[in-house]
Parts: sequence; C-alpha cells; structure tokens
Amino acid sequence: MQEREERVLVITSEPEACEFISIIKMLNMAYEVESDLESIELLDQADRKYSGAVICSLTYPYPNVLTEKQIETLEKFVQKDGRLYLEFSKPSGSKSLFGVTFGETPKRALHERIFVLKDHYVSKEIGVNTILEEHNSAFLPLPKNEQNINEILRYERLIGTYKAIFPPPPTYQVILDLESSYPIQKIILHHGGGIKTCCPEKVRIYASPNGKSFSLKETLEGDGGLVQEVAEIPFHNTEARFIKFGYEKFLRTKKDTVGDWLTDTLLVGGK
Repeated sequence: MQEREERVLVITSEPEACEFISIIKMLNMAYEVESDLESIELLDQADRKYSGAVICSLTYPYPNVLTEKQIETLEKFVQKDGRLYLEFSKPSGSKSLFGVTFGETPKRALHERIFVLKDHYVSKEIGVNTILEEHNSAFLPLPKNEQNINEILRYERLIGTYKAIFPPPPTYQVILDLESSYPIQKIILHHGGGIKTCCPEKVRIYASPNGKSFSLKETLEGDGGLVQEVAEIPFHNTEARFIKFGYEKFLRTKKDTVGDWLTDTLLVGGK
C-alpha cells in the first residue's frame, strides 16, 4: 500500500480560531485549510494525499449536513487508514454515517455538561468522570441500543466541579428551625444575589411540626429554566416550626458576570 504523506486537510469556517491548526503546527505537520464541505472531495483525488482530515462544525448550532457522496468519500478515506475527526455532522436523508443513524433534530444542552464516560486512548490522560467545560451547547442525540457506537464522552446534567459525582444528590437542602411553631402567612425567597444565572432551576418547599415528617407545600419552576430572583410564596397561615427548602441547580454561571467560571453556584436568601 502506498504511504500517505503527513498532510492534514482542515475544513473550518474560522481558521484563525481553530485550535486544531495550532496543534498541527506544533506537530510540524503539513496542512491545507478549506472552508466548505464540498472540499471533502479532495480526499478522493489521486493527486492529493492526506494522512488525516479535520472537519469542524461550519453552521453551529446546526449540524453539518453531508451528502451521500461526501459520506462515501469519508468512509472510503477511513477504510484506507486515513484518520478523521468529524465534528457535529449528520447525513442528509435517512442514510447512516459510519453505520450510525442520527435523529433529525439537534438537542440544545442548556444545563448539561460533558464528562468522560470511559477509558479510551483519546481520554486516558483525563480520567473517567472528569468534567469538560461546555456551555449552552448543542449535540445530536445518539440512537438507543446502537451497537456501532463507542461512546467516550457524554452530555449530562452533572453535580461536581472537576469530577462528576455519581449518583448526583437530588437536591441541595436547607432546613430552617423557627424554634417554636408559628402560623406562616408567606415566605419570600431571594435567589441569585443579583446574578440571574446563580438562581436555581427548581425549588421545593416543605413544612413540618417536628423536623421529622415533612409535607410538600409548594414547587417553584423557572421561566425559561431558572426560578425568578424574588419569589413570594403564600403559606395561608400554615402552622409549622420547620421549613425545608430543596434546591435543584445545574446551570453554570457565565464568565462575564462574575469574572471567572463558577461551578454549580447557588445564592439564596429569604425572610
């Protein structure tokens, strides 16, 4: 078999920001940059010999849509020992892509983050359950019970800073002891500390006369994913000594709001 040159084809709409190009330069490998999916045909030309190809997402948050001819070219390239990185792409129509049939609609990952699912040579330096930062993203859900997939990374709602905690705790819980039983007219909760993304996604409020048996009184769910910053909950003179709050929080804060990334940040006050 004829040896391939160490030349990589990179297809990207943003060559200045493409980190793959920086890596290829560090490895002192030759490369060519194109900006459209039609350039996939170059992998099948006799006068163009590539050892690898990097095809980035060109229309994010919408996936690349590959024609039947482009898919055949890529599959043929890999069969001939070419190395391929193919990002956020799906076939047009019902044709499979490397034996996998994807759904038609991408899923937005508003609260989900990526974590390392299993040991693999591409993730061996990272470690299983390590969280990789990804925010307000989109992905193509994998089909269930698919035998041709080796899933290394996964999007999921996670608890943890650097490592995912399994099983994740269902809620962050706070129990308020009033020291005596009182008729409660209403509860006012303040969330976020002025930063909307530090608000929870869901709040459950319970009452108890003894701190042992709690009854659910109210559930707050956010408009657009986050509970409002100030919430007033009527309690209708419910008699209770203990009030329990259960908070669900997955969304990460934005970098430009607090100066740096904060993980699983939840700011709560009340009266």
